[in-house]
Amino acid sequence: MPRTKGVQLSQPQGLVNQLQLPKQKTRWTGYEEPDIIGINNYTPEQQNVLNYLLQSGKGQLENPYQGFEPIKQNALSTFFQEIVPALQEQFSASGSNSASSGTIKSQLSGAGANLAEKLAAFQAHFGQQNQQNALQQLQLGLNPRTDFINRPGQGGWAQGAANIASGILPSIGRTVGSWFGWY
Repeated sequence: MPRTKGVQLSQPQGLVNQLQLPKQKTRWTGYEEPDIIGINNYTPEQQNVLNYLLQSGKGQLENPYQGFEPIKQNALSTFFQEIVPALQEQFSASGSNSASSGTIKSQLSGAGANLAEKLAAFQAHFGQQNQQNALQQLQLGLNPRTDFINRPGQGGWAQGAANIASGILPSIGRTVGSWFGWY
């Protein structure tokens, strides 16, 4: 049965750190028990980046509209500081008393409704993009960071002797059997 305790960290080899369990040999046969090797796929710095992506993705998933408020405020400021005065100027240049007419109020109302509609659509798209980004970040952050390899046990001298005997005994048996006429 594989052992899973007593894990020791060996020296890093490039981007791969290797976790290896100490092997134990039996005293008389030299047999090494099977064990499990864990190989870290990432350096500590890369693991820190993956942890950051995991936390960031979690935050974005909890609030996908985070960061949209400044965009909305900028659009509203532009509307009220540039578009509304431009419409008023356009109507006041067209004749007397037209700036207070129902036409300008209708135009401003329509422009405001159009802006609100476009902002709502943009906010929905913004949230969907953030959710997709969050899921990608979570996927990266949740990738397995260690691969485990099951290393079977290796036989000692007794296993080697048994393998040799199993290869030689049948041929010896056939030879001896032929002497006695058994084959």
